[in-house]
Amino acid sequence: MTENALFERLQSEAEKWRADGWPCREEPLIGEILRWQFAGDPADNTLKFLRWPQFRALEVYWMLRLKFGTPHIMDLYKKIYGGAPADFARALGAPLSSRELGWGGITADTILERIRKDDAWVKELGLDAVREAAALPYPSYIFALTMGAGKTLLISAIIATEFAMAFRRPENDRRFMRNALVFAPGKTILGSLREISNAPYERILPPESYRRFNMGAKIIYPRDGDPEIHAESRGSYNIIVTNTEKIRLQANLGRGRKNLLTMERDEGREKLEANLRLQKIKTLSNLGVFSDEAHHTYGDKVGESIKRVRETVNHIAAETGVVAVVNTTGTPYHKLRRPLAEVVSWYGIQRGIEDNILKKFELREFNMSRAGSDKRHIPEIVREFFGDYGNVALPSGAPAKIAFFFRKIEHLKECEEIIANEMAKIGEDISQILVNTQESDKKAKEEFAALNDPASRKRVILLVGIGAEGWDCPSLFATALIKGKTSGIFALQSATRCLRQVPGNTRPARMFLDIANARAMSREMLKNFGLTLSGADGIQTLSREVVLRIRKVEELPKLEIVHERKRVVRDLPPKVKIRLARPSPETAPEITVATYVPDMASPTLTLARVGEITTLRERPAATTPHAAAARLAANYHLPATPLLRQLRTLYPDGKIPLGELPELAAQVERQTARYKEIPERVTEVMALIRVMDDAGRPLFQKDEKGGHFHILRCTKSKYYQMEGDNLLVDPKGELRTPDAHEVADAKDLSFHYAPYNFDSAPERSFFEKIIAALNLDPRDIQCFLFTGGLTGAAQTDFFFEYKGADGRFHRYHPDFVVVRKSGEFLVVEVKGGNGRGDEAVAAKERAVRRLENIRPRKIRYNIVYSAEAAVSHSELESVLKWINRHE
Repeated sequence: MTENALFERLQSEAEKWRADGWPCREEPLIGEILRWQFAGDPADNTLKFLRWPQFRALEVYWMLRLKFGTPHIMDLYKKIYGGAPADFARALGAPLSSRELGWGGITADTILERIRKDDAWVKELGLDAVREAAALPYPSYIFALTMGAGKTLLISAIIATEFAMAFRRPENDRRFMRNALVFAPGKTILGSLREISNAPYERILPPESYRRFNMGAKIIYPRDGDPEIHAESRGSYNIIVTNTEKIRLQANLGRGRKNLLTMERDEGREKLEANLRLQKIKTLSNLGVFSDEAHHTYGDKVGESIKRVRETVNHIAAETGVVAVVNTTGTPYHKLRRPLAEVVSWYGIQRGIEDNILKKFELREFNMSRAGSDKRHIPEIVREFFGDYGNVALPSGAPAKIAFFFRKIEHLKECEEIIANEMAKIGEDISQILVNTQESDKKAKEEFAALNDPASRKRVILLVGIGAEGWDCPSLFATALIKGKTSGIFALQSATRCLRQVPGNTRPARMFLDIANARAMSREMLKNFGLTLSGADGIQTLSREVVLRIRKVEELPKLEIVHERKRVVRDLPPKVKIRLARPSPETAPEITVATYVPDMASPTLTLARVGEITTLRERPAATTPHAAAARLAANYHLPATPLLRQLRTLYPDGKIPLGELPELAAQVERQTARYKEIPERVTEVMALIRVMDDAGRPLFQKDEKGGHFHILRCTKSKYYQMEGDNLLVDPKGELRTPDAHEVADAKDLSFHYAPYNFDSAPERSFFEKIIAALNLDPRDIQCFLFTGGLTGAAQTDFFFEYKGADGRFHRYHPDFVVVRKSGEFLVVEVKGGNGRGDEAVAAKERAVRRLENIRPRKIRYNIVYSAEAAVSHSELESVLKWINRHE
């Protein structure tokens, strides 16, 4: 437990908000957006796309924005802890003694005032970051997600949902972001932020919101050397992604070998470019600012100038105002085990390993300080990597890689020869080496960017000044810090680059560190995550993965539903003659005018009216007949000329008051609003499995052979229950899964994916007994499939919507389907005996019965209630009758 439990308190509040269905009377769209993230009922905790750390952070963000009103971070502390000054001070990392508390008169405001003014106290307790946060003139929040948890996608999700909310509001509404500025401190991180362009926004936003976002949002990456940001001044829905060097207030030119004249010229040019970019940004209203790797924003000492990122944000906020500032980081701690004050959501490295988002890891320590240690230890690292990871690859085929981090380019060149010699000795092609430094050419940088491509054969990556932050390389399985003692934060960030997990991977990553750097990393882990290296080595994952491999797709039957519906269309005669009449003239507002002068004869200063009070009428705003006719014609798809003739007659002075336009439009509406109903037959097809979406993009992952698979992640307790009750079931003799129960499927009527993952023993028993009966005599059955385990709404159409007791609609995926060769479907649900009378079960049944009524001879629905783990013959009787055509 940390001293600052703000993020824990907020997470608890967000979970209560979720349990209530995210109520928000003023902005009900947020409930629709958050529900969209789930594959079915949110109570089932099955997310469609976002990972849980991303969704929890998004949920907390919108709770702060809508439920709490986007508070300043110190107002948020006062709301959560303000009733107890001792708790408020402790939460900020400024605990008060019992004597101080005994003085009385201490409030949250007096504590904040002391933080602002008492330099000695702030220095003693290390509260400089708290002071900086308290002084901010805008709401600023930190979302701390460990590497690999998806900070870039979280930024994308926040921007997309902000824009979706803004689309519903008038242009002058200042509550939601209409523009976004995303900062990255450096070019490496900027490269990772280009994922914002590739984010699958259609999986984050509901269809209507996505359509508007896709049409309106513009993503802009300012180019090097381009003084302009190509966004429309005072425009909306711009997402500007840039590194701080391009728009910060002060250029940071390396002096290098430039002469004074060149240096002054370049410095002036860069300052001019930064200023031009800043000027464009300051024209954008409703601006949200996002700072990736936010630990770069903070200063370390009282009195030290704040970092340029923060200074630039403050400047923008002062000039144009910001809706909110969102910071993301993987290292949220400022002092020993004390998170930065603005942390509102936290997901650490230990939780990432437990949830299998990060790999487990092993640590190898070397003493690199002794003479000749490079020649002694580097060959050992090379041999160990190729010995243990030589045949390791991702499902895509990308081979495992190791990254060496060096302190200087000269040192890298010395060690490159050692590495190449050792690789040659063990029979490895030295062309697998890739060197990437700030001096590398374009080809090397392109190869570095393409390391995730299975076609890339580079496996040994040598780096200087690159890769410690923002480098996303899932095929990286090992790191080695071949440099003298460095900062703890660099050791932590560079060494842990290899922890990004790969679906289906069970191999731990490995880190090779000098003893001094291992200690520095251990201190940083303790500071940032409350975790020791020995503790990390012992972490056991709390979740397990089951790989569901798709076996049949094309040959699966599809349920076709043909029904009639009525479509409303316009019913206009061939020629419509519109007749307009001038509305009653709009009454213009009156203005009274009176003149007053000082009454010098009065003993007190008074004003005396001079002359009469006159009344004036304000001239109403007007448009021309041409403009009005064009607007009416466009809105109602009519020829403009007849409308123009009538308007000229009605308004001979050529001025049409704007207040009369709505009535003129209403006249046209009444004369053209003619519609009729047309009956039509519609065929809807429900696919049991969809491997591609409507745009042709894959909905499943692919293995090295091109086969489709899906990763099912569950808790360890759930996995052990499935294992102990034999609920993972495979076809006998093929696609055998470890710990899976085998069932003979001699006629190949089932297993469209494998293994099947049943929820209960009655489900497994039902499956085994029906498949056994079909093995003896399949009759005219085409297939018998378990459909309750693959419930991704994008991956299967076979679900029904029903209205729950909470008044909201939920998705229901039946357990089984039996299909005859004639195209008849039997849909089966298996329930325990205690399911009888359950309102949710009844609601699901009504949803399927509606479909049954549409196709009475094609679709049947049956619920099998079993009082025991094994389904009895009598409980199977109705299903067997249908199979044998005796129903």
